Amino acid sequence: MENSCISETDFEHVHQQSKAAALECLEKSSIRDKEKFFHTLKTAIKQEHDKALERLNTVAEQQATKPMHNFKFGEIIVQVANCGITDLPKSNIIVNSVRPDFNLVRGQVSRILLRHVGPQLQTECKNNPKFATESYRITSGGNLCDHIVHYVLPNEEYQIEESIMELLEKCDTLGAITVVMPVLGSGNRGIPVARCAHFLWAAICLLNSYRKPTHLNCIKIPAYYVIVFNGLVEFFNKPPKFLGFPTHWGNVSKGTTEMKSLASDSKEYNAVVAAFLKSNPPVKKIVLIERIQNPSLYKQYEGKREAMVDKVQNSVIERELFHGTTEEASNKIINNYFNRSYAGKHGMLFIYSSSEYNLLQLYLNKSIFILKQF
Repeated sequence: MENSCISETDFEHVHQQSKAAALECLEKSSIRDKEKFFHTLKTAIKQEHDKALERLNTVAEQQATKPMHNFKFGEIIVQVANCGITDLPKSNIIVNSVRPDFNLVRGQVSRILLRHVGPQLQTECKNNPKFATESYRITSGGNLCDHIVHYVLPNEEYQIEESIMELLEKCDTLGAITVVMPVLGSGNRGIPVARCAHFLWAAICLLNSYRKPTHLNCIKIPAYYVIVFNGLVEFFNKPPKFLGFPTHWGNVSKGTTEMKSLASDSKEYNAVVAAFLKSNPPVKKIVLIERIQNPSLYKQYEGKREAMVDKVQNSVIERELFHGTTEEASNKIINNYFNRSYAGKHGMLFIYSSSEYNLLQLYLNKSIFILKQF
């Protein structure tokens, strides 16, 4: 659903066309006393015009007084408005949450955008986007905005915060000052509103911590339903304390390194295994997967990553690689990051990387690190 309201000028234009059509029908009709009927018809048209105009003004007043709340998190203002996505003033970017097939007929917001921009939006999104990755495609925005970013929310909730941060990065590199986005995750995914608000808040905090936005100043969230609006306002009024790293790490003390063993039935564990097995390694059995939680090194990694994003003007700058090494070298890597002085026995290492996972596998009796290559 969406709120819609035409301007008074547009209304008068439509009314005059309707009036002219009605009088033309009267002129062509077989009514004998047309002059008398013309007076009756004109009076009826005037009465309906006044009623419609009054209703138009009432709707306009209601929309003008719809509540809006502003919250500031670091460099970015978040505005929560009780309205539809097309009721807000023209923005630089509208974010549209889509499925991986980028079919714009399925989603509620997608259908609204299709109605306003036209069917060419689907054609552009499928065949000729301005920019495309597995996570999003960028198209023109018609009269609604400069660009529409059609964004695929990750399946796993532990990936959402960093994914939205990267989405905001892309908006910033496009020069967007104002971004309009729905409550990501609350639609077909059915994620509770408070969780959705937490994802966006954490993404903004991560962005502010590691990369001060150059352009992005305001994120507007249209919340048509009052229950969603109230849920967002409640969360943003009293957000939790930002710890400086992804929420799914849990409580980690600054200046320490913790190894978090992943449960073999967890989605995070299976995602790491799937990525590892794509390289067809000579591995008989994976004994253990640990998440390396080092806030200081994570901050260094994000700082380096953001510098690279600024340099190449693109948020798609990483590839995941796997690096096998000995137990002795792995302890140095876990606590001090990768260093070329650790190489030699295992070959030179010419990448700057983030080691977030450590895989222990039985066949080679080595630790294997996931590297993110810039």
